[in-house]
Amino acid sequence: MAIAAKKQSWLDFEKWCVLRGLSPAPANPWTLCAYIRVIEKTKTPVALKRHIGQIGMMHFEKLRKRPDRDPKVKLMLEIVQEQADAAKENKAVPVLFDADDFLDADKPKPKKKPAKKTDKKRGLSTEPKLVRRKKI
Repeated sequence: MAIAAKKQSWLDFEKWCVLRGLSPAPANPWTLCAYIRVIEKTKTPVALKRHIGQIGMMHFEKLRKRPDRDPKVKLMLEIVQEQADAAKENKAVPVLFDADDFLDADKPKPKKKPAKKTDKKRGLSTEPKLVRRKKI
């Protein structure tokens, strides 16, 4: 059962990375932090820690590196635990970064207005400037 859960954790993480154009292996610790931030609402802190540990084990089996042991990832897991504890006590806890940074990734970005075309050329000219010469 533990092997199936480990593979399922890895497949979920891999799918999440591919949808966002990120590399699942080798995973950057920031990628793992973003993943934690996205799934923290769906799992308890204990289950989340176990899920990230399983991803770390699969990563270790493939590349002999453990991104889940990075200080950034550990800090993120601690923050999730503090938030869960504070929610039980109805306290406010500062967050590392906004969830909107990652949750709104699927929404289309607003289009920029096209620049107005003017007759004046801007930037460096490729032609020399015509200069009048004064007769002395």
